[in-house]
This record gives sequence, structure tokens and C-alpha cells, in this order.
Amino acid sequence: MNKKRTTLMSIGTILFISIIVNGCTLSSRATKPDKPETAKINLTANPEKVQATKPETDVPHFPSLNEEGENNPHPHPASPLKGEECKEGSLLKGEENSEGSPLKESSGGSPLDTEGSHTRLGTSEPGSIEGDIQTWIQQLSSGNKAARDQARDSLIQAGSAAIPALARILETTTDFTPCWEAVNIMGYIADAKAAPYLVEQSLKATNSHVRWRSIWALASMPEEDILPPLLKALEDPDERIKWNAAVALSNFDRKEAVPILKEGLKNSSSWTQWEAINALGRVYDQETVPALLALLDCSTCTPQSNQQEAILSLGQMNDLRAIPALVKALEDSRSGIRLRAALALGNINDAAAIPALEKCLKKEQDEMVISSVKEAIERLKANQPANQSGQEEISLQKTEEPE
Repeated sequence: MNKKRTTLMSIGTILFISIIVNGCTLSSRATKPDKPETAKINLTANPEKVQATKPETDVPHFPSLNEEGENNPHPHPASPLKGEECKEGSLLKGEENSEGSPLKESSGGSPLDTEGSHTRLGTSEPGSIEGDIQTWIQQLSSGNKAARDQARDSLIQAGSAAIPALARILETTTDFTPCWEAVNIMGYIADAKAAPYLVEQSLKATNSHVRWRSIWALASMPEEDILPPLLKALEDPDERIKWNAAVALSNFDRKEAVPILKEGLKNSSSWTQWEAINALGRVYDQETVPALLALLDCSTCTPQSNQQEAILSLGQMNDLRAIPALVKALEDSRSGIRLRAALALGNINDAAAIPALEKCLKKEQDEMVISSVKEAIERLKANQPANQSGQEEISLQKTEEPE
């Protein structure tokens, strides 16, 4: 398991801060959890239910699923989100078990609560469950949602006995639903036998949601089983595998990934650039903040969704160099930019930003932005006695409205 981070943003050195606004959460940097229910990449056990909740541990914002299950990092209002919708390209952090799920936390992080011989689930008759496992595997692709939900929960309860059948799914198809379900269930079972399959999917899955869920599931595996192949993949001649390895390693605070991720900021693909921005919010070097700030300077050459993501990542870094640009962003004509700037300033926790936030509040008309600004001010004022830099005022600069 990774050591808790010792940076300014690690748990144990600062109070964990998590804000949920319009389905968007900004949190401090991620640490490796003890079990997948609080893993870094948090989507629910049900791919059709993605819920924005306040997590019990700090986790990054990761992409949710759109209704087609395509590689869309920016869910639209029709996304199958449970509760509040996540708009304007914002991403979720945090999860809860899906409704009706029999999942229960255990000391071992596995929902399997029986030992020795298996008991036929749903009955009191002991016996082999191989036949049941095959039935549940088939039901994962069923058009009947209730059947899929029951199959998923049953396979999780079956524990390690289900790993071979789940692995066969990944070896025989690339279809989105069964593959997502397979890696998701592996993550909840948390059996080290699944590690090779999860590493393979995190590097080679053609669907981004399957790949990201695989990275989530890797957090439940022993690091000695997953880090060596991921680090080796950084040298792979296939650029796609090398890139996917860097994204996965960002979730384990491996700085070997930083040079590759910084190159991704220049990629012509907005999705690849988004992945780079998101990953660099977790693992970075001294050059990362200026590189992200450069993206905020060009509203015409950087998609708004990526600028918003850059603001969130800057907020996660807790680097005071970002404050002037975030204060400037409070005057942006786009509400999504202003909202995230407020979130980031509240997360960086420098009381010097309070005057700028109060000035913004006086003229702000968007209700969601107002809520974010108020929350940031309250947080900064609450922490002001311990903040020595709060005596200096950061003034809003007069700038032209972006096009």
C-alpha cells in the first residue's frame, strides 16, 4: 500500500476538504485506499448509477459514463447520473454503493462473508456455485437491469471463485458493458489473482471507461503485483500503452509518469489533454503549475472543459503560484470557470484570496457560482487564524472579457 503523502495536501497534515457543487467535487490529493469502496477512481458498482457524494477519503475527479458508454470525458445533461447532474464537463469524485446493493464493508475489504465451502447464494443449500456463476456472467449483458444488478451483486459475493469467469469475459470480448462489469466486480472482490487482468485492461482497453475503472480496481491489488508491469510499460514502443501507463501511475503518485503527462498537455486531442490535466493534479513537479496556467491564458486554443479541469487540478496542488490566475478567473465571462476558480481558491486555503472572493460576490448573479464563492469565503475565514499569508490582499486585475 502507498504511504500517506507528506505534502501539504496529504491526509494527516491538513483537514480534508471536499466540495460538491452541481455534481462537481474538488478534493485534496489522492491516497491509496484500503478497499475499493473508497478507491481513488470512484464510480459506483453499477455503471448506470454515478453518484456525486462526499467521499470518506480524498479522491480525484474522474470521468463518468455517458448514456452511450462512449469515450466522452465531458458528460452531458443526459448522462445517467444519480442525483444532481454534472454539467459543463465537470467530473465526479466519491461514490456510494448502488441502491439495493448487498455490499457491506468488512475488515478485509471483501463482501464475501463466508469461508470454506461456498453456499449457494439465495438459498441455504451448500454446494458448488460454478453453474450459478456462469448464469450470473451471462446476465451481466442482459437487457434486464434488475437481472444485471442481481448478477453483479451475486458475483461480488461469490468472491475469488468468480475471478476465472470474469477473466474470460476480458479475454473474449471488448464489448463495453460486460468488460466494465468484469473489472468493476474484480475491484470489489479485491483478490490479487485479478491483478494481471486489471493491469492489461488499464493499459490496453479500447474503451476509456473500462480503462479508468480498471485503474480504480488496481487500487485494491497488492502494489508488488501491479507497479512493476505499469512502470515497465512506460518504456513500451506503443505510444498508446506508454500513455495509458502514465495515466494509471498518476493514481499511485509515481513521478516517473510526470514527463509523459506533461507532454500530453500539448496533444492535439482534447481528450488526451484532459487526461493529462487531470492526472497532473495528482502527481506533478515544479514545472506543472506554470504549464497548467498557460492553458488558462488562451480561451481560444484550449477547450473550456479543459480549462475548467486545469483550475480543479491547480486547486488540488495547493500551490500559491496559482492564486493570481485563479483570482483573475473570478472575472471570467463563463460561469463554469468562475465556479471552479472559487472552489480552487477555497481548497488552496490562502486567506489572501478573501477580498477578491468578496468583491466577486457583490456582482455575481449565477446562483451556483454564488454558492461556491460563499463556501470558499467561509472556509478561508474559518482557517484564517492558522493562515499567516492572509494579511495581504490579492486585488482583481482589470482584464478584457474573454471572447
